[in-house]
Amino acid sequence: MSEANFFRQGAVPISAIVITKDEEANIGRCLSSLYWVAEVIVVDCGSTDRTRELAMGFANVKLIDHEWEGYSANKRVAVSFTRHKWVLWLDADEEVTYDLQHEILSLPGNQFSLFDAFEVCRKTYFLGSPSSTLYPSRTARLFNKDKVDFNNKILHEGLHITDKKRLGRLQFSLNHYSFRSLDQFFNKMNTYGRYGGLELLRKRKLMGKWRLVLSPIFTFFKYYFLNGGILDRKHGLMMSLGSSYANYIKYSHYYYLLQEDRRSLLRERLKGKAIIVSRTDNIGDVILTLPLVVLIKKHIPGTKVIFLGKRYTESIIDAFPSVDSFIAVEDLMEGKKKLSATGAEAILFAFPDRSLSKLAFEAGIPLRVGTSRRWFHLIYGNRNIWFTRKNSDLHEAQLNLNLLHPLGIHDGLSLPAMGRMYQLEPKENLPSDLNELLLDSRFKLICHPKSRGSAREWPLSHYALLCSRLPADKFLILITGTKEEGDLIRNSGFWGKAPSHVKDLTGSMSLAQFLSFISKADGLLACSTGPLHMASALGKPALGLYPPMHPIHAGRWAPLGPKARYITLRKNCNDCRKGGPCACIEAIEVNEVQAIIEKW
Repeated sequence: MSEANFFRQGAVPISAIVITKDEEANIGRCLSSLYWVAEVIVVDCGSTDRTRELAMGFANVKLIDHEWEGYSANKRVAVSFTRHKWVLWLDADEEVTYDLQHEILSLPGNQFSLFDAFEVCRKTYFLGSPSSTLYPSRTARLFNKDKVDFNNKILHEGLHITDKKRLGRLQFSLNHYSFRSLDQFFNKMNTYGRYGGLELLRKRKLMGKWRLVLSPIFTFFKYYFLNGGILDRKHGLMMSLGSSYANYIKYSHYYYLLQEDRRSLLRERLKGKAIIVSRTDNIGDVILTLPLVVLIKKHIPGTKVIFLGKRYTESIIDAFPSVDSFIAVEDLMEGKKKLSATGAEAILFAFPDRSLSKLAFEAGIPLRVGTSRRWFHLIYGNRNIWFTRKNSDLHEAQLNLNLLHPLGIHDGLSLPAMGRMYQLEPKENLPSDLNELLLDSRFKLICHPKSRGSAREWPLSHYALLCSRLPADKFLILITGTKEEGDLIRNSGFWGKAPSHVKDLTGSMSLAQFLSFISKADGLLACSTGPLHMASALGKPALGLYPPMHPIHAGRWAPLGPKARYITLRKNCNDCRKGGPCACIEAIEVNEVQAIIEKW
């Protein structure tokens, strides 16, 4: 008796459903094995290969185009187009064997009333060979659509059958051609692992991290020994290892998503609250910390940011509108102010400080973020990040962003992007004599030769030579620094060599005035020091001179800004690490510096 005659003689009519996307390698085999069903509903989710063309070549196929919504959701769409009560669900990489086909067609009519669904075994083919590792892998595939629906699992979706007594069992198997190559196999294991992690998170299951280690080990033992993978020799070993790997990815992804979910809730809690950013060292360090403040404001709207720093840096912070208020560390140390009075919910230590870390702990600030490399953060902190600054190749501004990870902020910004984030708005008015100086039509170049010992300095003789080479009719050169630095410059004999278009402004301005002065000048030259970062953050042409020595090299401390540049020798050098003159910074040629400045 032919299959067509058998179907016509009273067999229960069956619809089949298949979901596809780029399945041209499988769809022909799959649909050929379904010639005997009344109709096949193929829901295609945007194939870009020949899947749709091949599917339309089968007389009993109805093709539906539908965007991807999820495994279960798309199968429900397919079921909604079926005409018959009983539906056979097949994946595109599966086929109904001849024996299973006849078993279904031979089912007595009363079986369809006794059961709501029937489960079958799946014989998986791994790299072209049948595998014992995943057999029998029973799964319900033939079901009454009026009684049974798909569950909502993200991964390994299936039919939701409440009464297991109404689940029948078929003897013969589907063939499952899931893994044609090792690349495809491990790609699928990655996908299964990620979806598995999402499924665990969706169920809100709380599990110990021991599963990350023990569960993959048990999975390997189960598939290789208990399921008979050892009998499949190398294929069984690869299948078992892959399943173990997928299990590891599942729990890794779950713990990552769980952590991100908690961080998202934390960001919600911090909205409208105060966060302290602590950076209690020097001006350049403070300026390189400001992009961190911008990101806090971006990701946690309504947050009040309090900057904790040295008193002399307050004028810099006052010019940065993203910071709401400033606390001088000296006031805390002297007992004039208390951290508890800020009402802060979090404090980020961009510069480690044992005393402040202890004060934050004693003040009961709920979230205290620092680096795990400092022992006092292990005692007083509770959301510490493991990273090293000293040996890192990242810029200081990029390293600061690590402190945002406990808040779930992972913006990996480029240095040019961070240089565009500055919004310095100087507020201090300048004295009339300085304003008159700035009215000069020549290019007003600030030279800041000294660094208060914080950097390797270009020799004053080089500055003097540069000043003599820059034409007096085009440049007005302004020497700046503290009063003490001015004394050092005068004692060096610099002014005996300086031409008349060079002016001494050392010791004549407060920091707030200096910031306003830089904003109205035309460019600045300095070594790795605060004024260089002030100029670059103001968007002014700024040229920094750096030694090629870790950790004070340009890769770590270069100025950030749209018009900022630096010069350094292309070498690694440690000759002056223990002190003495720096041959590398002395080797920066005046001609090279002059050429850059004259292009400004």
